[in-house]
Amino acid sequence: MESPVTFPVHGTQVVGILHTPDANTAKSPAVLMLHGFTATKTESHRIFVKTARALAKTGFVALRFDFRGWGDSGGESEESSISSMVEDVKAGTDFLLAHPNVDPSRLGYLGFSTGGAAAALAAGHDDRVRTVALWNAVADGGPIVQNLITVQRATAMATKGVVDYNGNRISRRFIMEFMTMKPVAALAKRPVPTLLIQAGKDPSVPAGQVDIYEQALAGKGVRCAKSILADADHVFSTSAWEQRVIEETVKWFEGLLAEKAGA
Repeated sequence: MESPVTFPVHGTQVVGILHTPDANTAKSPAVLMLHGFTATKTESHRIFVKTARALAKTGFVALRFDFRGWGDSGGESEESSISSMVEDVKAGTDFLLAHPNVDPSRLGYLGFSTGGAAAALAAGHDDRVRTVALWNAVADGGPIVQNLITVQRATAMATKGVVDYNGNRISRRFIMEFMTMKPVAALAKRPVPTLLIQAGKDPSVPAGQVDIYEQALAGKGVRCAKSILADADHVFSTSAWEQRVIEETVKWFEGLLAEKAGA
């Protein structure tokens, strides 16, 4: 079953789609899905829709939503920041765990690209999260920003406070927070079992970012699995890549959240 839902964050409406199992007679594990920069709750070639449906088919409740300023949610893109995204993650977590069919002891995050950074930042400070799956996730924002900001954009940011990024107005605050964020450090302080899926030919989030996560989690006493799709691009834009990513992700959450905490 799929239902449109809304919840407020500081008075702004956030819009999402809640996926629930067709036969839900008991408390179910849940996954909160976090889209990437300039994307929406569907993600490219609807990979988030397909993943949420696959999760629901295996007994999960899944919530995918648009961060404020993106998609159907309220606000404007220039009002978005890394801080606001993390606030939205917390609000989405509160909303999801309040659902009567969700077992609050079995929660996971799925984050894509910048959404993966938001997942790591939020999970690092929220003991309700038992596991995360990160797709092409940003571990350290500094090197990535340096590759994206042209001289023209830097000038616009300095003079106007916003830059035009493919038709999206992005604030100086977003850029500065992105540049200085280190999601890997937050996750390393509160390590949870982590699935890392990385495209080998990702021009947006270089493959070296996944190694940063793996190295930070090494020796932390938690399970960490890394899967590299050697020829894949940032959005896994073939049906074969898509299928593999979805299958590995669903299998990961089934393995980590199928049993109740302490069972």
